[in-house]
Amino acid sequence: MAAGWALGMICLGMRDKKESFRDLQLEERLIRFIEGGKVIEPPQSMISTNYINESKCSSIKEGPYVNLHITAPSALLAISLMYLKSNDG
Repeated sequence: MAAGWALGMICLGMRDKKESFRDLQLEERLIRFIEGGKVIEPPQSMISTNYINESKCSSIKEGPYVNLHITAPSALLAISLMYLKSNDG
């Protein structure tokens, strides 16, 4: 929940600079975390080559699918804060 709150507040504060987030596909990813489905691969700008360890994973998945019981509440919070005061529905 803290991650959803933080992402939503950052996007709310940078509402005028929304174009800088376009390559991250935030809306599409958050909707996927709410509705479910297969995980979207991260864009090149999010991939770190400094540390690669195949035995550890920072994604919350159930096989190739997103675990909605964990991701949906945070994604709903983040996307609602992103659209707060935007008059965009």
